Amino acid sequence: MTHKALASVLALMLAAGAAQAQTAAANATETGASTVDTSIFPAAKKGMVQHVLTLPAAENEGNLIAEIVVGRTMEVDCNQVMIGAELETEDLKGWGYTYFEVEDISEPASTMMGCPDDTRTEKLVTFNFGNDAFKRYNSRMPLVIYAPEGLTVGYRIWATDGELHQAAPAAQ
Repeated sequence: MTHKALASVLALMLAAGAAQAQTAAANATETGASTVDTSIFPAAKKGMVQHVLTLPAAENEGNLIAEIVVGRTMEVDCNQVMIGAELETEDLKGWGYTYFEVEDISEPASTMMGCPDDTRTEKLVTFNFGNDAFKRYNSRMPLVIYAPEGLTVGYRIWATDGELHQAAPAAQ
């Protein structure tokens, strides 16, 4: 095969591959699925699980915020139970993407009130990440979270109507 013929075949293969990728991306956008290949993210370390949260496509995504929610199912009484943890942001080197790792999980703390009876129930106790739990809403980019085995990982969507309410000037 000549160099020109080989170059022509290669160009046709590249064009066909680009067309397929463009079609797949368009289909993913229509269905709200992420177009990012999650295999580029690192494998989960021993004892950890990789969770991929794909947000549904929405109108006016600028009016939405995604909250990463991680928790542990526990048997609890009438007291409020809290667990602290860190949600570390890591850069995916060379790709410009980020992922998140759940670290430094504290022991459960409780309000320690006296309960009227000793009734205990199973409940999902969510970790307190503070403001680190809130991420920009982007249906085209998955939220990739690495968490220890045995935890529940999910998200909540917070919305605004987009209306700006102005503050009154302070009295002078």
